Amino acid sequence: MARRVFLHIGPPKTGTTFLQAAWFKHRHVMAEQGVLYPGDQLMDQFRASAVVLDKSRVTDRMPAADLASWERLSDAVRAWDGDAILSSEHYAIAKGPRVRAVLDAVADLGTELHLVVTARDLARLLPAAWQQSIKQGNDETFDAYWRGLAEEPHQPFWRAQDLPRLLDRWAADLPPERVHLVVHGRPGTPHTLLWERMCAVTGVDAGILKEVDRTNESLGIVQVEFLRRVNAGLPTDRDRMDMGRMTKNYITKEVLALTGTSTPLALPDEARAWLVEVGDRVVAELETRPYDVVGDLADLRGDAEGRPGRTPDSVSDAEVADVASAAFAQMMVHELERRRAQRNRQAAAATRRTAKRAAKKVAAPPPGLLGRLRRRLAGTR
Repeated sequence: MARRVFLHIGPPKTGTTFLQAAWFKHRHVMAEQGVLYPGDQLMDQFRASAVVLDKSRVTDRMPAADLASWERLSDAVRAWDGDAILSSEHYAIAKGPRVRAVLDAVADLGTELHLVVTARDLARLLPAAWQQSIKQGNDETFDAYWRGLAEEPHQPFWRAQDLPRLLDRWAADLPPERVHLVVHGRPGTPHTLLWERMCAVTGVDAGILKEVDRTNESLGIVQVEFLRRVNAGLPTDRDRMDMGRMTKNYITKEVLALTGTSTPLALPDEARAWLVEVGDRVVAELETRPYDVVGDLADLRGDAEGRPGRTPDSVSDAEVADVASAAFAQMMVHELERRRAQRNRQAAAATRRTAKRAAKKVAAPPPGLLGRLRRRLAGTR
């Protein structure tokens, strides 16, 4: 049984992808230090979380081997005698009954269960969340998106991003010293600070960090607006999960990221004022709670001055058309490369088949001799 099990529940867009990539890349060195990050593939912890959370939308598509992900990770943690880290931002979206089920399952794996929540100010988080929703097929404008969140406090977004309520669901039965709130630094702070603060919680040597591939980078505001308009033109009955994976893994990385300069999103004045107000309220409530805070809660307040960039409504049709042309050209290049690679594979396969047939022909005995041998074996001359 593990000693301490750190359950990192996200939420989304708080550096979770970076941390998971770093833990996975350095998992062997961490294990030498007594900290286990279980899983043989980067996606193993995501698959395990989908199973224990009973996310049928995901598990219904899983092969049998993936459905055993939670069992495999649990067995690995249970057999470990040091500390262990389990991480998925999808835990943060869970409702009450599933929260209790996850906590019970994780508590069974170690002597001490520690809850870890990463936190980021809403003024930076909200634009990233909107962009993520566009990558997943949403076609709402940013204005409609933030106003919808302001008017409706029961949306899934708030289930994960309302930190006091999130902690109410997950930390109610835990000693406060085992609840760790790891706060991002101010805007412009490198991800290494988040890593260092997380290492202060988990006991990992922060100095082991090497460069980590960033797998969920942001697009510029013009590229996002182009993608939003594409989503609006797609069939309503499309497979949103497959489309989202293609957008994230192909369209975003290999097409739109190569279409020119990326200008970040700047919040409209009204949205920024609202987010500052929400941030102040969140910080005021968290300051009354006895959790272990790593960093400064004040960094969760929104920036009243705003950040450089452009508001979404400033994007022109001409700019979107330019990105569309560049994206189409990039996709044509990719398709030509794909077809060339396919022809090369087919040619190589044909060469192997020809060589195999020639080898068999050389190895076969002469027909006359073969016939005589067969007749002898059959007892005839």
